[in-house]
Amino acid sequence: SGPMRNIIGQPVTGDDFFERPSLLKSIRKSLDAGQNISLIAPRYYGKTSTLTHIEKIWKKDFHFIYINPESIHSQFEYFKAIYLGLTGSGLMEKHAEESVSHPDKDDYYKLLIIKEFGQKNLEKRIVILVDDYHILLNNIYDNGKPQALPNFLNSDQDFRRRFSTGMYKAQFIYAMDTAHHFGENIIQLRDLENQLLLALTAKEYSRAIKTLSKSMEIDLPLTMVKYIHKNLILLLPYHIQLILFRLDQIYDKDFNNVITEKTINDAIKNIFLHEEAFHYWYDQLDVMLNQEEAEFARTLLEKIAIYQTISSTEIEDIAKDFELLGVYE
Repeated sequence: SGPMRNIIGQPVTGDDFFERPSLLKSIRKSLDAGQNISLIAPRYYGKTSTLTHIEKIWKKDFHFIYINPESIHSQFEYFKAIYLGLTGSGLMEKHAEESVSHPDKDDYYKLLIIKEFGQKNLEKRIVILVDDYHILLNNIYDNGKPQALPNFLNSDQDFRRRFSTGMYKAQFIYAMDTAHHFGENIIQLRDLENQLLLALTAKEYSRAIKTLSKSMEIDLPLTMVKYIHKNLILLLPYHIQLILFRLDQIYDKDFNNVITEKTINDAIKNIFLHEEAFHYWYDQLDVMLNQEEAEFARTLLEKIAIYQTISSTEIEDIAKDFELLGVYE
């Protein structure tokens, strides 16, 4: 066991992963009960890192297959990825007819459910980890015909049911973005057990920031730990990482640098500037708008950067704060 490193921009596991024991316990209980799971959270809450971490810590108990759907744009490509993952890892035997002229040789969905597959004597259950499932749904919707998405959802549900109860007894964990999660509206997803990846509790936040700042050799007084807590909209490991990354850039213990509230404010502001999707708009705000309008727009962007969505009521409340309600209306 080593110190927790501040790794930004890629999934983390092992000592670098901030564990949330209650969530891991709940996911494990669902897996042991044979449930299929949807892991739900907005961006930057740690869905991918959670999948990566459980793949590592429970590898003695399950066979994991990880699917990254970012470059998958069709039902064909999705089931091909699963098929190649299973056959490539030796968990499933290739179909005898796959390499010859067979009517189903290019239909990986049918290849996966054909009963003549060679049965592997598996002592451990298979768990298929589908990351960013919402991206997959968007890709299929954007690139297919009108019925492509409903057809895919039907096929995936049928596949999930067959594999969960069939000879392979596979299970599925789908990581989904809250803003794109339609589980209550799409009947094909209602069989999934929802596991919510929430923001940190105050106790978890305190443990995370103290552990990480210590490993980075940043002398962060308790008053500043509390100040960060007070001023962060959401307590996320990712936001804590960004703040400490910024503080580490300016902090030098050899020169007795003191971290102040102003330093913290600059670091928190840097969180939102780190959102690449908003760089262009931040650069344009001061040019296009007067000071109050620019601050109003910047506040909206910061809120959207965190939650990936915003309601009309929230926009109205922010407009009132900047005395721009008449402009907003």
